[in-house]
Amino acid sequence: YIIVDSLVGDWNKQYYNIEGKVASPIVREEFVFGLGLKYNVATGARQLDPRPQNSSNDVTLTPSITYFINEINALGINGLYGHFVEDFTVQNVNTTTVHNMYKLIGLGEYISSNPIFLSSGSITRRYNGNKYGGAVQYVHKGENIRLFGEGFAHFNKENAIDGTLYPQQAGLHEYLHYGMNAEMIFNKGQNTHRLQGAWSQYDVKNTEFHQYQDAATKEYITLYWESFNTNLVTQASF
Repeated sequence: YIIVDSLVGDWNKQYYNIEGKVASPIVREEFVFGLGLKYNVATGARQLDPRPQNSSNDVTLTPSITYFINEINALGINGLYGHFVEDFTVQNVNTTTVHNMYKLIGLGEYISSNPIFLSSGSITRRYNGNKYGGAVQYVHKGENIRLFGEGFAHFNKENAIDGTLYPQQAGLHEYLHYGMNAEMIFNKGQNTHRLQGAWSQYDVKNTEFHQYQDAATKEYITLYWESFNTNLVTQASF
């Protein structure tokens, strides 16, 4: 989120991070099983300021298997699952003044054509996302040459919801991230050479929801939804 104002206040942040990895002994002289865990928690609050009070939780699991082909060659495969939740609240501190609130749903496009009048209370939003994916690796450790190759693919889907009593769809962000990494180290006489290359792509799609609020039930009804903008980002290095 990016919200700008001219008020002065103290921004307090707290971060809590934990990470662990565990690997099994070699099973049948061929396999090693592993598991990785990352858990990040962050909170932030602006004092006497309408900017958001924010909290986020992010957990990532990475199970893996390594197969030893022989003494110098190995194959690896790992999965990935991530879950992400972020909540923030915009609160009106000066209740004697009515503020105009605009919610973007696209590039220069607002939710409805009129601003939201915020005289008291607060506005909440939640981002809820899941990530799935995996990777395959190959390692060669020879006497004079070492090789490493990897191919990976991750799919991420993140939904934005406004409000809690009568929730409203605020947008859907999806992307597919895939690519390859390779590295070679070889020795020749007294010299050591290293070559590294990487290529990846982000295929992004953003979906907008057009809704109206039913006068009787107060629930938001979706008229239609569609992907209104896409983005393809390619990164390469050598």
